[in-house]
Amino acid sequence: RDGEPDDAALDRMESSSMSELEREHGAAGAQKIIADAQAVTRRLCERNPGFAELLERTGAGNDRHLIETLARVHRAQSKGRTK
Repeated sequence: RDGEPDDAALDRMESSSMSELEREHGAAGAQKIIADAQAVTRRLCERNPGFAELLERTGAGNDRHLIETLARVHRAQSKGRTK
């Protein structure tokens, strides 16, 4: 895994991101953000099956900023569907 984080680093990244999300948004808010991000991720993975493996392999799926961005995308898309 040339240049990619090892399993221990991935675990640390996940734990750190979760702690940061909970600190910033509270436990319930963090869970909502994660659920919203996962909804967008599922749709992206349906279009490009390799996307999930890329997120996992690189650790990008545990990046707090990416998770928050995907959650914002989900909320924007949801608003668009209700109009």
